[in-house]
Amino acid sequence: MLFLPALPTTDVVTRAAVVEGYNTNTYQSQDDPNVPVIRRHPSPFTGVEGAVELRLLGRDTDHTSLIAGVRVNHYEPLQTQQQSDDGAFNASLVSHLTLGPRTTLSLTDSGSVTTFNAAHVTDGTIFAFDPTQTRSTYWLNDLNASIAHQLSPKLRLTQSIGATVSGTLKSAPIQLSSGQLVEHRGIDYVMPYVEADLNEDFTPRSSGDVMVLYQYAYQLFVVDFTQSPPRNIGPDRQAFLTGLVGYTRHFSPELSAVLRVGGVLASAPPRDVDQRPVLSPAWLGELYYSRPFFDFVAAGGYTWGTINPRLGAGPSATGSLLAIGVPHHVGRWRDLALIGSVQVSYSSLVIGAGQASGLGLYAAGVEVRYGVSRWLGLLGGYQVRYATFQTPTFNPPFLQQVFFVGLSGYWSTDRAQPAIVTFAPPVQPPA
Repeated sequence: MLFLPALPTTDVVTRAAVVEGYNTNTYQSQDDPNVPVIRRHPSPFTGVEGAVELRLLGRDTDHTSLIAGVRVNHYEPLQTQQQSDDGAFNASLVSHLTLGPRTTLSLTDSGSVTTFNAAHVTDGTIFAFDPTQTRSTYWLNDLNASIAHQLSPKLRLTQSIGATVSGTLKSAPIQLSSGQLVEHRGIDYVMPYVEADLNEDFTPRSSGDVMVLYQYAYQLFVVDFTQSPPRNIGPDRQAFLTGLVGYTRHFSPELSAVLRVGGVLASAPPRDVDQRPVLSPAWLGELYYSRPFFDFVAAGGYTWGTINPRLGAGPSATGSLLAIGVPHHVGRWRDLALIGSVQVSYSSLVIGAGQASGLGLYAAGVEVRYGVSRWLGLLGGYQVRYATFQTPTFNPPFLQQVFFVGLSGYWSTDRAQPAIVTFAPPVQPPA
């Protein structure tokens, strides 16, 4: 029997802000290719932001959340330099619907159209860090649909399908040996994937699962940094089959941990002299702390895959932290909200025949908001990005810091909800 969703109630939350900030490295350049001196170009900026969130609440646990936000920065360089203004448009949709007594459907879609400088680390999964394209404008979209079916009181099956697609709208031109300037535009990569996860409860506080994930990366734009100047050597195609066995432990209603171990079977990188399939171990650990109005997630892992399909694939180690919401929902502390994110990764990427490159990406950001009234708040933020890329033609390291402070106005139809929280939808702990 199919259960039709009840008519939803709708809550609306809006936010608008004006900030003043300083970017220590809007872009970096090398005037003389024979002299390894990197010039970083700092600039103050004035920013305007706006966001709207729609919360649709249906029957029981059914809910849908839609967030859309825009950000525009106007730069005022202290030095004589050409620095165009930039901006970002971000949107996310999360929906959880009941299809039957034992079946639910989850839909998520996150997308962004942004310049590199306007992208914030705290934008979440739609934040893409590519130190080779600091003056580019790109778009990225990640779509996922997941059906969970309760096979028995202790056994459930979740099947997911999705895809990540990204492209470039505008990039800094590259000068060829002939002197001609070329600028890349178009789709960069398409990565569809399917996943199946069978989960069984052992006790009220513990469960185990078996997960199988298949990914196919079709990379139309792949930069070979072993050549001078670098050039596109795509398209490339690679497939990744990951199998993991997991264990979940609920230490308390707020605290949960997940550990998964297994392996990856991948096709060889197109330019590797050894074209045999790659077999690599893989593991993933996650720690969740969740309570009303606040979530914290720590994750770390190792796999053979791709951090950014534009740059290649190889063994990668990653770590991340995310804190979001109101840490202490008591008294005046309930007016303090924050979102903080840390992302760390190191990969050994195959970038040519028999050649590998070490890529280190490190990013952290925090944004704090404090509501001085029901409609006005103070905000401040800081983010840092650092990258190393060991290639003959790229000149690391890349280092950028951004500081900003400002005023923000809030409005919400639901006065029980903190209006200053218009971040991404809450993180869902493991079932």
